[in-house]
Amino acid sequence: MAAIPEQPDSLNFSLAYQVTAFWVLSALDARMIRFRQDGTYDPQLLAEVPSTENGGVSDDGRTWTLHFRPKLSWSDGEPLDARDFKFTWATMTDRAYPAVDRSGWSSIAGIRLSGDDLTAVLSLRQPNAGLLDQILAGRSDDRRGFLLPAHILDSVPPSQIPDSGYGAAGHVGSGPFKLAKWTPGEQVVVERNDHFFGTPALLDRIVYRIVPDSRVRLGSLDSGEIDLAPGLPETSLNVLNQLSGVQVSLLPMSGAVDLLAFNLDDPTNLGSVNPVLSDPVVRQSVELAFNRQRAAAEISPNAPVVETPLAYTRWADTALPTVSYDPARAAALLDADGWVIQANGVRAKNGVRLAFSNTTISGTDPEATVRQAIQQRLVKDLAAVGIEVVPRNLAPDEFSVALAKRQFESADLWNDARSDLVDFRLRFSSGAQGGGNVMGYYSLVVDQALSAAASAEDQDRRQQLLNTAQQQIHQDIPVIPIFAHLQVDAGRAYVQGLQPGSIAGLWWNVEDWWLNRAQTTP
Repeated sequence: MAAIPEQPDSLNFSLAYQVTAFWVLSALDARMIRFRQDGTYDPQLLAEVPSTENGGVSDDGRTWTLHFRPKLSWSDGEPLDARDFKFTWATMTDRAYPAVDRSGWSSIAGIRLSGDDLTAVLSLRQPNAGLLDQILAGRSDDRRGFLLPAHILDSVPPSQIPDSGYGAAGHVGSGPFKLAKWTPGEQVVVERNDHFFGTPALLDRIVYRIVPDSRVRLGSLDSGEIDLAPGLPETSLNVLNQLSGVQVSLLPMSGAVDLLAFNLDDPTNLGSVNPVLSDPVVRQSVELAFNRQRAAAEISPNAPVVETPLAYTRWADTALPTVSYDPARAAALLDADGWVIQANGVRAKNGVRLAFSNTTISGTDPEATVRQAIQQRLVKDLAAVGIEVVPRNLAPDEFSVALAKRQFESADLWNDARSDLVDFRLRFSSGAQGGGNVMGYYSLVVDQALSAAASAEDQDRRQQLLNTAQQQIHQDIPVIPIFAHLQVDAGRAYVQGLQPGSIAGLWWNVEDWWLNRAQTTP
């Protein structure tokens, strides 16, 4: 029995928002390709990972060929093949269908099927090297890699699919388990799927009990009432360390990097530069004077300080130099740049005070408390070198508006979920201003590297381009990466087979989980 923090909002991958929906779907639906524990690709519904080497991707990157495994079945015994892929594409790109995310699907101009329906040949509107990670390959907490069943939904108008029941009790899947029962607000029960193409699941069933309060989840884990408590808040580690008979997995999540973002423009007039934060020496000094290790410790002693927003992803530049805490160097840089300490302890230059505001969320819940503690660390550290940081905290909904409208000087970009290249491009491409690029950051080098990487089919070349982008961002400092958030999963010692990965997550190999009855309490 696994305790999850919220009820899945839908078992239709294309309509779901909540991460718990994807946890359950990872048991109910196989992916075309999944990530293994080590972050490598593992084809499931597909016979192989398409590449230029095996002919799955044309030299010009505009034709992709997908080979499905033969004799695949949905959980109701009906065939699963390339027709389901074509149906999913047609549905995802139908404007009458309220898909949460059409990324990747909309880049496909047409699909041709083989006579045996085991091969789909995709014609792309333009080269898209990211297609693999946008729609074909998924991790255990995202929607990617899944398909819709054509035989269930092809007679339903796209606009009516959300009300068809497929996302609830009528779900038909392709994974190691099938839906047995869903009691709203209480639990979701899945049982072994005898039509699964792979090795049969070792467990007979999994019960996902819905327990919103993390304290109750911890208490139930301690008592043995539940076997597994996935996705616990990082603030629960102090309690977990005191429990006996419980094994805890701590892994940094790929791309889940907390950032300190600088608005490079004047938030009161976005057409003008910020008189303080547009100065690269100021940003460099902030990075040197801010004790990121101490800030990370507000989350956990295990939270790693990182140098790139792509930390722990497949594309992280691991050769980036480490920026160490060095307030003496920060002060020397500011001195040399003409920022002179005044009688009040705050520096100034040409009549401009070296001061800026910092915005995070207000409130007293655990997350808000931690974010405010990190903010106070920033205030204290920077004051020591003559930089004044003024807290300007907002309610969560107001904070979101301030980010979207860029009505802040500096802000914490709290990212406690896995992210990837899609998010990275949105954050740092100049064309994304008003969206992910809340800093107003512009770099021709970064723009060109990200644009070229999007069509680079050669993986080594793509890595080189992404390294170029990361190196330039590391040099320009539009953001300061602080630490990578941790995935905290805890289970009773008798729960075996768990192989969580920084990229893959916990649920990727759920068919391999089992209970060691010799250790299970009666």
